[in-house]
Order: sequence, then C-alpha cells, then structure tokens
Amino acid sequence: MLVTIAKLRRSRHHSALIPTAHAVVRKYSHAGAAPREIKIRAVPRLPPPQNTDLASLSTPVIWGTAPQRGRAAALMAALRHGADRLVEVELGRYDDPSSAGFDRVTMSLGQYLDWLGLLSSPGNAGRNQIDEKQVYLAQWRGADEVQSVLGVVKPPPALWSLMNKDNVDLYQTSFFIGPHEAVTPLHYDPYMNCFHLQAVSDPARFAKHVFLLPPSVSAIVRPDPRTRMQRNTSHIGFHLRSAGDSSTPHQGETLFIPRGWWHRVENVSLDGEPAEEASGGWTAGVAWWFLLRTQS
Repeated sequence: MLVTIAKLRRSRHHSALIPTAHAVVRKYSHAGAAPREIKIRAVPRLPPPQNTDLASLSTPVIWGTAPQRGRAAALMAALRHGADRLVEVELGRYDDPSSAGFDRVTMSLGQYLDWLGLLSSPGNAGRNQIDEKQVYLAQWRGADEVQSVLGVVKPPPALWSLMNKDNVDLYQTSFFIGPHEAVTPLHYDPYMNCFHLQAVSDPARFAKHVFLLPPSVSAIVRPDPRTRMQRNTSHIGFHLRSAGDSSTPHQGETLFIPRGWWHRVENVSLDGEPAEEASGGWTAGVAWWFLLRTQS
C-alpha cells in the first residue's frame, strides 16, 4: 500500500518539498530564518456541558468527557462499511506557496485505512509520509458518505441541544483522519466550530495540538494578497518545540472555536516521540461548522 500511494503521487508531479514540522510538545516559534518563541497559555477545560449557551462563549474552551474504551475500533469498523468509497487524500501542505507542493490523489477509503494500519507494522516506523509529503484525509464529509458512521459519531451535547431546538444552521460536518505529524496550517473559518477528537489509535501516546489566535490579530497573520494563498490561510509557518503544557484535546474531548479565531492543528505524540519512532499513531477528529440562527 505504501508503494501504491507513492506511485499515485509520482504519476502526477515531482517537486522539492518543504519539511513537515517535527512534532514535539508544545510551544510555537515562527518557522523562519530566525525563529521567535511565542508564549502560550492553556485553553481552559470545563466539565461535560449539558445546556451550555454557546452564544455566551467568546473564547475557546475544551469540554471534558468520561474516558471511553474501544473508540478507535468502533470508528474503524464503521468506516470499513464504506471501504469502496472513493476519497481525495491530500499530499503535502496547501500553505506551500509552490503550486507543486500540494496535490490530491483519489483512492478508495479502504486503501487509505489499510495504509494507516500498516504504519504500526514492523519496519514501517516513521513512514507516515509519502515522498516526504504528509498524507491526510481532511475535510472529508464522512457522515454523508458512510451512513454507518452516524451510529458512532454524535454531535457534542451543547450543539445537539441547539440542533434539536432548530436554533443553529449546520453548514458542514468534516472528518480529519491522519497520521502522527499531519498538520492543518494556521487559518480561520467563517463559522463557529465544535471540534471533537473522536478516536485515537493509542490515546496514551497521541492527541491533537491546537494553536489559537483571536480575530484581532488578523491584520498580522493573513496572507499577502499578492500570493496564491487562500484568503483564510496564513502565510506564517510554525513548528513545535519542547516546552510546557498548552491546548491539546485528548480522545473524547471537544474544543469549541468561536467564529473567526485562527487555529493551527497538528497530530502530536504526547511523550515527544520523534516521527521515526512514533509508528502506528493516527487521530480522527470531527468538526461541526455552524452558526447560531441569530448570526446566519
């Protein structure tokens, strides 16, 4: 499967590649010639909400949850029902200013899941990239494509309560399933976002790290209009360095991101394992993008 994906890639473009950030926990510096360390603070964790008023939240929070076993197996079993479905898998980073630095290839969902499974096999440690490019199934509408997923993936309670009252417009539910070190670049969305870490291959070792900036910094981080960058994606690169704690949702937790907040997401090893040793690590997150009826 590793060879198959590599052949798909080579049949399209050849290019020089920007290196993927080394995922150690957990402080950011600008990935330029003279990196500058950015001081961060942790996003507060709240108890599991039942009737939380999302409209009253102006800053990000993480909602805790009771530990649940078997999440990874349950999600993978549900996804396997759609193994023949075709999906577009991202190769590389879409914030690469070179048009040849990012590509998509089409394959079956089953092929992609097989590849994730192979990462934990002996001899495949550190092979979470193809041709030195990250491989990521991102912004995939899994619940629309594979109906069995609906039996496993549920909206967070605070959002579900609003949906039942018809108080929100739900624009999209997107899945982000990828290996250790996969990165979503710094960007913002025009919606409110409940991002739920649905399942992790090994919850004791892997999670998602999220770096957040308020809308007030938009003038600083938004891309140069002369570039071909997407308007909602920053041109500023970051990489993680060893440091203190920060905003890391664990399996079963939900991060609420208010409308317009900039965020960068990276699959990380909780104990700082280097990529060449962190075999078998993957995470699966689900984002619910919505607006309250008073905002839409």
